[in-house]
Amino acid sequence: MNLVIDIGNSGTKLAAFQRGKLVELCSVSNSFEAFFSKYSFKHTIVSKTGENKELEVLLFERGIVPLALSHHLKLP
Repeated sequence: MNLVIDIGNSGTKLAAFQRGKLVELCSVSNSFEAFFSKYSFKHTIVSKTGENKELEVLLFERGIVPLALSHHLKLP
């Protein structure tokens, strides 16, 4: 199971993927904890243009260290 996070200026979206297929999309902040309790993620990537301290604390508490997508990230 893979997790993709988009932290924008006006909102945050989470997407869970299994074998390349979208399983669930979450964009309501009060349901992030419920979203995380449903899945065990192997890989996580985050794209950030804004801040979401609540989500960052939740990731830290669950031991999830996401790969940060930025213009510095070397891709094949």
